[in-house]
Amino acid sequence: MKVKEAISKLLSGKQTKVPEPVMQCVEAVEAQYYKGNDLLPEYRENPLISALGPIWDKATILKALDVPIAFSAHERENSEEYRLHAVGRLSRFVMALPAHLDVVSTVQVIVRQHYVDRDVRIDSGGIEDRYRANQAGELIPIYRHQRSHAYCAGIFGLSGGGKSTALESALRLMPKVIHHEKFGINQVVWVKVDCPKGASLKDTLKVLILQFDDLLGTDYEAEVGSRATLADYANKLHRISKRHHTGLIVIDEMQHALHAVSKNDPLFDFFVNLTNVVGIPVIVSGTPKAAQLFRKTLRSARRISSQGVMSWDGVRNVDDWKRFCNQLQKYQWLAKAAPLSDSLRKYMLELSQGLPGVAIPLFQMSQYQAICSGEEKLSAEVMREVYEEKMASLSPMMSAIRSGNKARMLAYDDLLGDTLNDIVGTMEADAKRYGYQELAMEHEKNESAIDAVSRLLLC
Repeated sequence: MKVKEAISKLLSGKQTKVPEPVMQCVEAVEAQYYKGNDLLPEYRENPLISALGPIWDKATILKALDVPIAFSAHERENSEEYRLHAVGRLSRFVMALPAHLDVVSTVQVIVRQHYVDRDVRIDSGGIEDRYRANQAGELIPIYRHQRSHAYCAGIFGLSGGGKSTALESALRLMPKVIHHEKFGINQVVWVKVDCPKGASLKDTLKVLILQFDDLLGTDYEAEVGSRATLADYANKLHRISKRHHTGLIVIDEMQHALHAVSKNDPLFDFFVNLTNVVGIPVIVSGTPKAAQLFRKTLRSARRISSQGVMSWDGVRNVDDWKRFCNQLQKYQWLAKAAPLSDSLRKYMLELSQGLPGVAIPLFQMSQYQAICSGEEKLSAEVMREVYEEKMASLSPMMSAIRSGNKARMLAYDDLLGDTLNDIVGTMEADAKRYGYQELAMEHEKNESAIDAVSRLLLC
């Protein structure tokens, strides 16, 4: 069994066997050390930081975060079947917004500042010099100052708001693994996992160790052994993180940890300990329920506040929504495609509440509907029909969001993501079935014509 398969089974709550070892570190890039003047002096002098490259300006970052999708206006002239497939490209659409810069800045600062106190170069000469100075009557700290705990941050918001996409986009700007041949190390810059359903601490540790194995081509999970205790897994993760100079651990979908709280599982205490004792920065992400978990004790809240708690509410700013619609409207595969009117943009905002995870599927499925019905253009009527018929299961959740009532919103926040996935999957299947039905009807017509000709020939 491959490492990714083992991770998948753990996330689904199924039992899994020890993964087969992966014998190469396929994710690693060879270190190149950037020495530009735009870096802080302490950044330039530290190989773990200079290997991460320049500090980019905001405009460059926003441009890099965009994920454009393939499109040509000539594709609107292609067959319905072709266009139905092309509309599926919208599921990969990502548009960077100013709010993404906050996430990028947080990730970049956390990783670089973490490495300031850690250097792969041997400092034995410096220690020796400082010790001799002390002995000669000059009081100098023999060891460098280190923070008492690592950086920590939280990103929380409703499913479909784009927080996971923003976090993934920020992480994509840095390599996962950097090989430093000069120092004989593989530096794991960042590792990201989803909190497993059921969310026991032991399962979460297993997933993290398996992710290190997947990145590095190691077999650490097998080294722990099938009879390992929780302490064994915790100690192993500590050693792996330090051995590979890990810069950041990201844990998404932390609302799954509600189960851990109900079972008095030590999940949260462990990650506080991870930042305190091991000194590995952690970013957690999840729904508003997850935010409540980390405010349960003052201790956890204080750690999270070291880099702040970000609330991700989707595209609520008027200017951001305008830019979002300007980009989205380009991707129409309809014969009568037209720019989105102000009224249609306002209607989309009302239906989606500015959540990209709702707005993009609505835009996508409305095109499916317009093609399948022969309408071939977007309208409020088409969107309303799609929303009421294909997205009806979202209605109570979206109603709760419109109300602004936090208690009502919390009742649905962990259901929204799964419901959206089900809706999009169903609509894509419907579009395919429509294509098959059209083909079947055409085939039936052809068969009828052949039968008629055959009868004439026999007369």
